[in-house]
Amino acid sequence: MIYTDRSKDGDTLRLKLFAFGLILLFLEFSLCAAEGQRIKSKLCLHGCPAGGPAANVLIVRDIYILSNNGETKFADWAVYRLVRGTGEADTREATREWRADPWLKPEETLEPADYDGAARKIKVDRGHQVPFAPFKGTPFWPETNYLSNITPQKSTLNQLCPFGKRA
Repeated sequence: MIYTDRSKDGDTLRLKLFAFGLILLFLEFSLCAAEGQRIKSKLCLHGCPAGGPAANVLIVRDIYILSNNGETKFADWAVYRLVRGTGEADTREATREWRADPWLKPEETLEPADYDGAARKIKVDRGHQVPFAPFKGTPFWPETNYLSNITPQKSTLNQLCPFGKRA
């Protein structure tokens, strides 16, 4: 028969559980601190959206901020701010030149060819998350045509024009 000091085993177990609890608490605080980072920007007056995978790439441009999901290759969220006079000084013809986002790795963004035939086959257009039309009068309008700012959108919805006449 083997005799053991049960109080010693109990103390060891309690110590292990306490250490494990401390590790979990530390991890929780670490994750909350990372998630709780706030972005200060003129585009997010009351704070930018939160959430999305930790691997997302945050893209901060002059006219918008978006959280690019490299797995889906679409923005999980995008913010922009329209102020009186935005786009009113439009004196040139703006074109829709679709481009892969130069700030992203090729595996994190779509290429223009990825949309070839989509309108005909599945009746979707390239839908802007940050709209094109209101920023035509700014030097930054080409950035609205980066494919990181584009999400497939039903053609019928995309053809509706919330910002006046389409370019």
